[in-house]
Amino acid sequence: IHIENENKKEKESTSEEEKNGWVDEIAEHPELISPGGSTFRAFEFAPGSVSPMHRTISLDYGIVAKGTIVLEMEDGSRVTLTEGDTVVQRGGMHCWRNETSEWGRMYFVGLGAHPVKVNGQELKEEWREAK
Repeated sequence: IHIENENKKEKESTSEEEKNGWVDEIAEHPELISPGGSTFRAFEFAPGSVSPMHRTISLDYGIVAKGTIVLEMEDGSRVTLTEGDTVVQRGGMHCWRNETSEWGRMYFVGLGAHPVKVNGQELKEEWREAK
């Protein structure tokens, strides 16, 4: 299957059926947030897991659907979130932690946004290992 975009350029399909198995969409499309639109993602957090410390150029809505997840900010401040809790953030360095023995699930909607400026400097997207 070939798909044509508005510029009439052909793009190869990466469907699971065509590749004879599961496709890791994040590995194939490393951009986490669509700069000119919205992105919906569901993340499963294994017991004891920690995401990288990161910042995206977006306005993000996160909803805990299952379990207990800790939101940790770069300065070390932490908020424990449980099922039904919602977080809205823009431009803050943070990571997600599942400090329980149960799986957790969060849904995220990310909207492309202008970069945050602090003291006249634009904050860029950033990823690093959480401590």
